[in-house]
Amino acid sequence: MSLISAAEADKNSYDVVVVGSGAAGGQTAYTLTMDGVRVLMLEAGRNYVPATETPMLRTNGEAPLRGSGTPEKPFGFWDATIDGGWQVPGEPYTSDSDDPARQFVWWRARMLGGRTNHWGRISLRNGPYDFKPYTRDGLGFDWPIGYEDLAPYYDKVEMLIGVYGSNEGLENTPNSPPGVLLPPPKPRVSDLLIQQRARKLDIPAIAGHRAVMTTVLDHKRLPQLLHPGNPKAQQILAAEGPEGVAARLAWLGRPAPLLAAFAMAWEDDPWSRGGYAYFDPSFDPLGRNALALATARITFAGEHTSVRWQGYMNGAVETGQRAAAEVAALARE
Repeated sequence: MSLISAAEADKNSYDVVVVGSGAAGGQTAYTLTMDGVRVLMLEAGRNYVPATETPMLRTNGEAPLRGSGTPEKPFGFWDATIDGGWQVPGEPYTSDSDDPARQFVWWRARMLGGRTNHWGRISLRNGPYDFKPYTRDGLGFDWPIGYEDLAPYYDKVEMLIGVYGSNEGLENTPNSPPGVLLPPPKPRVSDLLIQQRARKLDIPAIAGHRAVMTTVLDHKRLPQLLHPGNPKAQQILAAEGPEGVAARLAWLGRPAPLLAAFAMAWEDDPWSRGGYAYFDPSFDPLGRNALALATARITFAGEHTSVRWQGYMNGAVETGQRAAAEVAALARE
């Protein structure tokens, strides 16, 4: 997706205009463009770059007002919302009840991606009971559709965004078809302890379902499943695989065939073992710059080579950009 100004948008014609870039707007635009429709997406806020704008693991003591909330930042200085909150200037709404427990409150974010920027990635399916509460217990009202009507769309979304979890066959907790879910991460010690105690009470304790990729998505199998009969859409998705990444490196001026591609989950890496950089107390912090120095035609990236953001995701992005620039300079020699 290319970001363009309003002036640039006026120079072109589009089949559909989607207002809002949140979860609903994003999925709408994706579905339409994959079917060959020219789509213009309008967003009231600006682009937000978590890699450079989110100060991960900072304490409130490092923030103005010690991180206290303000009208602009209700959840504190480190709140990642841009120009949004419970109230947006010039866009009021009302609630019919004076009882705080019955009032409707509406959190809005004016930023590219909308509230997906604050989504915890929890990705659960409604079960059959959830669609027919009145029939089951006389409360609420029944949906005009049932779980079986939405099940194929649950399948597609889980494959598209990459949801991990397990199939346990629990009541009102539908299983996903084989090959849809990614494997859950290995349980931590606290997870195992909870499972141990819950087992004595006959309470199942299972891995959650979250949109976090624990393995690389299958770029050869998924395009056909997500877009059957749509070769163009399949081609676009397949380009996200290793061959597509290699093709996008053609700007280096020395294209070469992809000989092999290897991916490993961070927690399974025998060297990092899922941890950030750790230095012996005797390590001189002034030596951090040396970790980023290129050796001959070998460049180095990773949060451990960052001076400013060592131990943070920001450092991984920052050093990746630096290393890419170094590679480009070497290619021009």
